[in-house]
Amino acid sequence: MKTIKKLLPVLLGFFISIAVLFSTNAEAAGYSATYATFASARLSNASTVVYNATLTGVPQSDDGMIYLYALQPFEYVVSPTDFQVGVCAASAAPAFSFNLKSSAGVSMICYKFAMAVKVNGQLVTIANSCQYITNPEVAATRTRAPQNIGFVEPYEKMLLYRVGEVAPVMWNYNAPATAVIVNKADPDLINPLALKGDSHPQKKMYYMFNAATVNGVAKLQSTMSNFAANSTVDEFIIGNEVNTRTWNYTAYVNAETFVREYYQAFRVSYNAIKSTNANAKVFISLDQNWDRNRNDPEYIDGADFMLLFNQMMVAEGNIDWGLAMHPYPTPLTYAKFWDYSGCPSGSYYVNQVNSGKIVTFQNLPVMTSFMSMPGMLSPTGKIRDIILPEMGITSAQGYEVQAAAIMAVYQACRNNPAIKRIYYHRMNEGGQLNFGTVGISEEVYQAVLHGNPGKYDQWAKNFIGIADWHQVLNY
Repeated sequence: MKTIKKLLPVLLGFFISIAVLFSTNAEAAGYSATYATFASARLSNASTVVYNATLTGVPQSDDGMIYLYALQPFEYVVSPTDFQVGVCAASAAPAFSFNLKSSAGVSMICYKFAMAVKVNGQLVTIANSCQYITNPEVAATRTRAPQNIGFVEPYEKMLLYRVGEVAPVMWNYNAPATAVIVNKADPDLINPLALKGDSHPQKKMYYMFNAATVNGVAKLQSTMSNFAANSTVDEFIIGNEVNTRTWNYTAYVNAETFVREYYQAFRVSYNAIKSTNANAKVFISLDQNWDRNRNDPEYIDGADFMLLFNQMMVAEGNIDWGLAMHPYPTPLTYAKFWDYSGCPSGSYYVNQVNSGKIVTFQNLPVMTSFMSMPGMLSPTGKIRDIILPEMGITSAQGYEVQAAAIMAVYQACRNNPAIKRIYYHRMNEGGQLNFGTVGISEEVYQAVLHGNPGKYDQWAKNFIGIADWHQVLNY
């Protein structure tokens, strides 16, 4: 895959830099930057953490002991100011058990844990030993049965929670099951990188969450856990189209830094939410830019973002996150996807879809096959939950075109077993972005909403001029 080949040098550079961080004074300790071949932090019950590791040998040290420390999400080496949670005799298989709450009563559910030894009086971090708690749901305090959510749902049934406003913006707050959580205005939750000078100025709709400072982590944890406890939400989408700086703003930084800042915030959010409601699902949100290979400061290709995000996740303990994708038509203003003759630059858009540079409902396997690769699977070895929480079809080319395209979206998703849910966007955003349904398009929408597509399926195929959906869709 082109994306993977393109990213190999980037990933190599990233992990070399992480290895350098973890192997500070490693030579003095007599072991390499890959000293820990396995490490894990898990809850054995609601109040006890068990940490285990496998090392390539017994580390040398001043006192023959290995120490375990709790680190903030933004720390990657042990510091003398970190909280020590355990100590054991040096061995190739160190094991620790300690209370989830510190002696001061502070929960460490959103901390990560790393081992260190003392060499010449200095703490030396054991490489590859940094791990988050990967089963925070064991500590859940407000678990409830999830709502019954259909395969097709209206977009307006979701909640847009703009943190920092007096009240969240609501589409329909009548027991919403899915929420998009963004930082609109909370100063404590604005990532410090968003406050720096920007070499490539960008529109700021929402800000990257802050898991880069002690106060930011504490505020993010409390915000997410309180929202999980006091809402009806079962599915939590952390940020909106987070591979794009407009919707996940920081000043321009390299891809590794941008993804790492989001990754840290996602880790805190995931553990805060799951330790409140064990049945909750937590998602990352991407737009449709997938593998365009453009040197564009506005966004990172979705595939590139996912590879970096997943590598960081696996390195510090794999968890069961999901993907919320927005595979609109391209361009958003053109619904007659089977015939681009009426679309300015139509051949360009056809190429973008056919080559997998853009993911739309037409070529969903580009994304779902990527998510099916062994390295991208969940901790249980299954493909992760994938939902499409923004799926809108413009009426700019007429309501019959819109209706046929709505049916095509349904068939593309229904016949792709990796897709768990669609939320149809039917709001009028102005100009040619009027996703509202009228007449035949409303009839088709209601049919797919209520699981009765048969009445209009043949009509849609006849209107497009096909005998089989495979003629215009890849699923």
